[in-house]
Amino acid sequence: MDRMEKSIGFILSGLGSDGTLGLIAIKENYGVAIVQNPATVKFDSIPSSALEMVVPDLAARVEDIPNKMLALLKFSPPANG
Repeated sequence: MDRMEKSIGFILSGLGSDGTLGLIAIKENYGVAIVQNPATVKFDSIPSSALEMVVPDLAARVEDIPNKMLALLKFSPPANG
């Protein structure tokens, strides 16, 4: 759990619920959660599962994630003070 506040979790298109528990752990430890918008994917069960359990810092189309993530990280206050 070392450096969890500096972790970034990504959830992308797929079937099942892979990654949801990891994303929960990252958010519980003040990391950043990024989820591909399920409305923009062919297989939405993984991002939908994540969104049922976590309020992400960013949910976007996959092609928009890099620029939005950089903007989010640039303006995020440091974790824990």
